[in-house]
Amino acid sequence: MLKKAGLILLMLGLSIGMRCSAQDARRLIAENPLRAAGALHAYEPLDTLFSAPPDGYKPFYISHFGRHGSRYHSSENKFRVVETLQRYRDKGLLTEEGETVLADLSAIYEASKGKYGDLTQKGARELEDIATRMGLHYPEVFSDTSRRAVIAISTVKQRVQDSRDCFINRLKSLYPELDVSTFLETDEKAFDGAHQEVRGHSPNATEKEFLSSISTSAARKRWSDSLDTSRLLKRWFTNTSGISGSIVRSVYNAGCIRQTMDKDDLPWIESYYLPKELFFLWCDTDISWFHSSCISEENLGIMVHRSGGGILEMMVRDADKAIRDGDIAAHLRFSHDVKLMPLLSAMGVEGADFTGPVEMAPEKMFTFQNICTAGNVQLVFYRDDGGSILVKILKNEKEVSIPVLACDSAPYYPWEMLRAYFLSR
Repeated sequence: MLKKAGLILLMLGLSIGMRCSAQDARRLIAENPLRAAGALHAYEPLDTLFSAPPDGYKPFYISHFGRHGSRYHSSENKFRVVETLQRYRDKGLLTEEGETVLADLSAIYEASKGKYGDLTQKGARELEDIATRMGLHYPEVFSDTSRRAVIAISTVKQRVQDSRDCFINRLKSLYPELDVSTFLETDEKAFDGAHQEVRGHSPNATEKEFLSSISTSAARKRWSDSLDTSRLLKRWFTNTSGISGSIVRSVYNAGCIRQTMDKDDLPWIESYYLPKELFFLWCDTDISWFHSSCISEENLGIMVHRSGGGILEMMVRDADKAIRDGDIAAHLRFSHDVKLMPLLSAMGVEGADFTGPVEMAPEKMFTFQNICTAGNVQLVFYRDDGGSILVKILKNEKEVSIPVLACDSAPYYPWEMLRAYFLSR
């Protein structure tokens, strides 16, 4: 009989703060098995205690870029493995544990029907809670009578619009006098900057073609291909002859979405897997994210330059306008993981600053720390009476530094220094 109580108790426990690169992904996933879901990992409760700003500095403006909250699977295709297991059951090939796996996965499938791609209730709460903490941590920003304007922008996807609305509705409940303007970015490419030629990349080739030509086979051979599926195949099937080990991945990929739902009666698919198995499952997606959305020796930072750099440039322009006009309290942008990861890499914040070979990704860049659901980056602007401006950087509400940018006051950076660095990226 499977023992799931330990996992459930672990999920109810307080989250342990994670420091990028200084800790090992194996241990982090063993501490919390749900982290193996990578970009589908639900936002963890965070300790948002902050250091005190230098004397005389008070916050006056915030620039936020965040991913939508927890969602259901984007497509029913993720649950095709349920039909596969049903066919094996009909042939009498499922063990007692295999039958239980099918029942558990079917329950998650039923809870997802008709809701594909939608924001879950948990996702809505994630955004509301982030907005609450922002409002309570920085009352000076939102209670300044001369700065009432809040600009909130989302992509056209409904879950992103819903995330934006959850966020601003909670912020308005704390500060009813705010003047919130909402906008849709109908062309999601507008979240990117103008394409420029990159060293080693032909301007006639598309980024997609270039990235698809990069081989990640060595990285996968070292990491994700190390997953031994034989243990679970023997536990789930009475005869494993002709059954592909890929079904072990498919079951996990379908069932890991359970953590994004507010359904106490749903099972935890993770309970069937050993920590080392979850680690190797995670490695596969981590390698893919680093290959496509970070700066590696192989990809020359194509997507970071194309997407992340463009967003970063927009955030700089937003800040310049807020500083110049004097009436904007915050710019709040809501988008997707495929935009947030290149942005974090373009910024070079700790945990997203590694620029080596793809093969090193599982040791250096942890998706569950960077682009979990509701993942975000916030720039909080402070000013003293003399007009000097400092900026604090938060990643998922944690103070972070930029390792390559030497600054004695980090995580508080002089704006002119930070601005010049961002534009150079």
